[in-house]
Amino acid sequence: MGDYWNKRFTEEGMIWGCEPSQTVTQAIDLFKKNHVHDILVPGAGYGRNTKAFSSYFQVDGIEISSSAINLAKEWDLKTNFIQESVLEFTTSQRYEEGTYEYKKGKYAHFFTEEDLKEHFNDLSILETGSIRETLIYAEKQQKKYELRYIFVQEIG
Repeated sequence: MGDYWNKRFTEEGMIWGCEPSQTVTQAIDLFKKNHVHDILVPGAGYGRNTKAFSSYFQVDGIEISSSAINLAKEWDLKTNFIQESVLEFTTSQRYEEGTYEYKKGKYAHFFTEEDLKEHFNDLSILETGSIRETLIYAEKQQKKYELRYIFVQEIG
């Protein structure tokens, strides 16, 4: 999976542009309201969203692609980027239900609201929901996605 993303970020650079996702603004407001100081962004990519977060919070971003991290370190100087696979897929590992290989070497996991709550059951769930977002790719193509989100906070 890392090879796929390294190739994409090397060839296309900032694939989804410079503006953060629509959910980031919503998250920043929610995090401020709940006095959040530190956040973790899995699948941080080239820092499109972490840069907005790091203006207000201490941010750690996990990303599998070294090419994306190289872009991110130039784009977002405040975030601590960690090169690691969030899901650690291997061909010998059994995939979790809801995980699909939709292109060779490219996987996606689709969470239900209940799945998200179960994965974060040891944290305080502040909000869950979904938002429809339009991403504009480097080729100027647009795709619409329904993105499910969960905002959580450590207890105590």
